[in-house]
Amino acid sequence: MTEARREFTRRSERIEELVRRLEACGDLTLRAVAQELLQAVIELHGVALERILDHVAELPQCVRALSDFSLSDFEWAELSLPIQLAYFYRNADGRLVSSYPSPAGAIESELSFESLQEVIDRRAELCNMETLVEALLVSRVGNEQRYFIAPIDECYRLVGLIRTKWRGLSGGTEVLGAVAGFFRELQARAGRERHA
Repeated sequence: MTEARREFTRRSERIEELVRRLEACGDLTLRAVAQELLQAVIELHGVALERILDHVAELPQCVRALSDFSLSDFEWAELSLPIQLAYFYRNADGRLVSSYPSPAGAIESELSFESLQEVIDRRAELCNMETLVEALLVSRVGNEQRYFIAPIDECYRLVGLIRTKWRGLSGGTEVLGAVAGFFRELQARAGRERHA
């Protein structure tokens, strides 16, 4: 049993014990007030959960393919990224952050992206990406260049995919196929959402 599960069980048992003690209480007025208080706390937690779920539901989930956008080989080389795959998003401070997937997980690049910032500033759809929620996802793997505005969790899904499929020093053919499939799926999803 995990620590979180043990804690949940401990707290549940504590609540059950308090309810038993409350039901055994001889003072009917006190018992009614305590039950009303318990019901009010449960309802408050329910409202809080609804608000959280409403907020999550409002987060952008669509994928937009940027067919009329590209970075030149020179612009990409200026980024000095070690692979041909990266995503760019704004952190809580509004600073542009670059990350790329690796077999060890997401790697955040510490380099300056002034040239990329200029490119993004010229594109309204890139300027309007939701902070910490959406990212410019770039694949220059193989002969194709693909650019998307995608939910950041899609970028994390790609990181997880690479992490789990990577074999040996070079990654192997399984990871290349998985990455290609990921981007085919993303392209199809972008097409469906554009026509919906």
